[in-house]
Amino acid sequence: MRKLLIIAACILSINMFVISSCKKATTEPLSISEPGDGNSEGVANKNAETSCRLETFDWPGFGRWTFHYNDKGLADHWTIDFGYAAIEEVMFYDNNNRLIRAEEDFLGSANYVYNFFYDGNRIRRLTRTNVDFPEDALEFTYTYNSKGQNTRQDDNTHDQHVLMYYDAIGNCTKADIYFGSVLWFSDNYTFNIPSRNPKLNIPGVETGFPFYGTANVPDKWFFSSNKSILYDNGNPIILNDYDPSQTIINTGGLNFPISVNFYDRVTESNTNVTFEYENCEGTGITQNRQAQVNARETNKFPEHNLPLMLRSSSRSIKEQVLKLREKYRKEIK
Repeated sequence: MRKLLIIAACILSINMFVISSCKKATTEPLSISEPGDGNSEGVANKNAETSCRLETFDWPGFGRWTFHYNDKGLADHWTIDFGYAAIEEVMFYDNNNRLIRAEEDFLGSANYVYNFFYDGNRIRRLTRTNVDFPEDALEFTYTYNSKGQNTRQDDNTHDQHVLMYYDAIGNCTKADIYFGSVLWFSDNYTFNIPSRNPKLNIPGVETGFPFYGTANVPDKWFFSSNKSILYDNGNPIILNDYDPSQTIINTGGLNFPISVNFYDRVTESNTNVTFEYENCEGTGITQNRQAQVNARETNKFPEHNLPLMLRSSSRSIKEQVLKLREKYRKEIK
């Protein structure tokens, strides 16, 4: 048990990857009622469905995401607060409402600029450049399948490759990180509970660009489990393993989650994730914030429990994984 707790604490070295009629969600499909014709309440719900936006995604022990939106309803400020420091993203759009630039304050220690390049409405290339040291740069090219799903992100300069796999409805079930042809890290997901993904409701943000891969942003449902695996010369090290049979998703209006409770089989602990929304009048979501606050205050969770890794050449994924491998090796001796 001591080894497991130390492993969980070590995950910080590779960190840097979001009640009205609440219920315990099951694996049975949930029906979403459609607003009735001529019904004012139904019209309000229909309008909220298309304009309701994610305001806060709070993952205790990992980070709290908050979003601000401009007068067009597009996300123009994204804060990722880790408690000890925060990443600030200020975002800019072209006349077609496409995200073309983001200015990043990285934990108060460095400033970076993201630039996004498109083929139509699809991101084809992303660059991240250190403002003070332009040679400290990353460049990823994006590849899509016939369904328009982003299946690869390749940084050929550093021989880093992210491969993503999807289920039949468009949820990313697996995201793998390779250096060369060697698998270094894998995130695996299940989607057994049909709760809508709040990250779809961040207008302007179609990929979680500070993190590797898509960071679950395009998924149709919110995931019911996550299993993160570090590979040490082919040997798997399980960092966290959420048991999907014990996941509880409490939903509010429009079948968006208000809170999600996970049980991690590695640390033998529970984590409660909460969500807040804005511009969702008529759905019953925005009236539940006190319940969300209470959930956060009573929640018991390990200090660090999810390795979502950032794109960062100064603290690269490869360097982070090597450090975690070394700590793990010392622990098992």
